[in-house]
Amino acid sequence: MDNTAINIMNHKQYSEIYKEEIQSANDAFYLSQEAPTRGSDYAAAAKRYKQSILIEQLYIIIKKENADMTPTLASNIIKGWMGRSISRLVLTKEFSKKGRTAAEKSKDLDRQDYFIIRYEGAVKENIEIGNRYMEKIRMANKWTQKP
Repeated sequence: MDNTAINIMNHKQYSEIYKEEIQSANDAFYLSQEAPTRGSDYAAAAKRYKQSILIEQLYIIIKKENADMTPTLASNIIKGWMGRSISRLVLTKEFSKKGRTAAEKSKDLDRQDYFIIRYEGAVKENIEIGNRYMEKIRMANKWTQKP
């Protein structure tokens, strides 16, 4: 693996946000006594954590590769890494440019496979790191421990 593709992400910040969301779900649980809702809140928090990793990686690609990132290119790259994409609304918010029409395709669509291959190791490594951080947070919270 090419070590220049590995990037250390801001896991501390993502972990703090995840921890706050877990605590918020716990607070809502006390009020509503809806365990299934709490569980879906935990899953949504984990998805947002992973989504943050993916978006940060796309910004690293923009910076390192001078890539012309569009919502479509971003979606395709994420599908290549994860087998599925993330919210189109999130990608549009992050990567759309004012005044750019759908007819104006990214000049880097032909480099999509290169981006997928080049940065896949970094993404997988950072997802694994994120999973460890989230597990640690869940284990420290009595309401999220497995029976």
